[in-house]
Amino acid sequence: MGPTCFGNFFNALIRLKEKNMIRHEQGELVFFSYSIFTSYEQILSDVSSWKGGVSAQPFDSLDLALSVGDDLVAVMTNRERLCKTIGVEVDAMTIAQLVQGTHIEVVTSSSRGLDAAKLLKCRSSSSSPIVPRSHSLTQSGM
Repeated sequence: MGPTCFGNFFNALIRLKEKNMIRHEQGELVFFSYSIFTSYEQILSDVSSWKGGVSAQPFDSLDLALSVGDDLVAVMTNRERLCKTIGVEVDAMTIAQLVQGTHIEVVTSSSRGLDAAKLLKCRSSSSSPIVPRSHSLTQSGM
């Protein structure tokens, strides 16, 4: 794919995101929600950005991952900041790991508060799939 094609593809992705997601700003914190879920009160579909956190380089700024080597206090502060903004208790939040693939993990009350690594460990140690309904959060660099 040449530079022009890549630029067109990237611009199409941005337009798709803008069409299907709602941008929210609370102070320095920026996050998105899916417009398709706005009529469902019981579904929270927030996607965080990197803006508005306290993590130092190279993790600037709203890093939520415990698995990348960021300072634990900074990550927990970031999680608390985001949770306060979106109205969710920190221990109720399930942190997803963003991967390129076609698998969709359903989050229910049985996985409430689990990080991605714990969720995968639970899933691999049981013969039945985890089928939850709780708060799920992903992080986007865009």
